Amino acid sequence: MKTNAITVHHVNDANKVEADIKLYCGRNGFKYPNLIDVKMGNPHFMNNETMRDTVCKAYREDLEFDSSHPHWRRIKRIAQRLDEGKTVALFCHCSPKACHTEVIREMVRLEVTV
Repeated sequence: MKTNAITVHHVNDANKVEADIKLYCGRNGFKYPNLIDVKMGNPHFMNNETMRDTVCKAYREDLEFDSSHPHWRRIKRIAQRLDEGKTVALFCHCSPKACHTEVIREMVRLEVTV
């Protein structure tokens, strides 16, 4: 797998990023019709910016400790696309700040077999 086969970006950069597949991983995907909404928003909400690391960690723990988490099916599908040689760009409004989308990228990379 090429290291850059899966990347993370801010939604405002969607038209600038080259990728075979462009996925929106936040909430309210209907706002971004040029991206595929994969319904993978972080279920942990921030009340303020100081909670960013906490909610990202909670999301990571959800995935690490619950193999039946509904996002795993989507993570495995993204990994399949990478195995097929596709490039994937993940988008969220948080990037470049710490974001659950980075956790998704990491979990996808663990699933890639090529």
